[in-house]
Amino acid sequence: MLQNEPGSARVVGVLDKCAMHTVNMAEVIARLMRSGVPLTDAESMVYGLHLEAEPRLDDPGRCGHLLATQNKLGLSLGDCVCLTTAALSKAIAVTADHRWKELDGIDLQGMRLRVEVIR
Repeated sequence: MLQNEPGSARVVGVLDKCAMHTVNMAEVIARLMRSGVPLTDAESMVYGLHLEAEPRLDDPGRCGHLLATQNKLGLSLGDCVCLTTAALSKAIAVTADHRWKELDGIDLQGMRLRVEVIR
């Protein structure tokens, strides 16, 4: 959304209901910086979204399980943090990554994982 990619409008439509793990915020800042945005501007862009920041991962076991068992999808640690945080919050993980759709509805050790692909 910050770089006006396809699907941005769908993100804007749910932004007021969103939270993001601090690990994923760091990923967004890094991606912005790799595209040429200075650190202070990248931080301002992310913090300017006024998202609720989830500072900790309450269940690293579920996150590790997802990372270990879904390697066929090429999930990163950041992906698994996002997905696990959504499952623990009983929320929907919103992504542009079509591979995540394969995870929609799976049982993550007693928690249902829900995924919405925006484009």
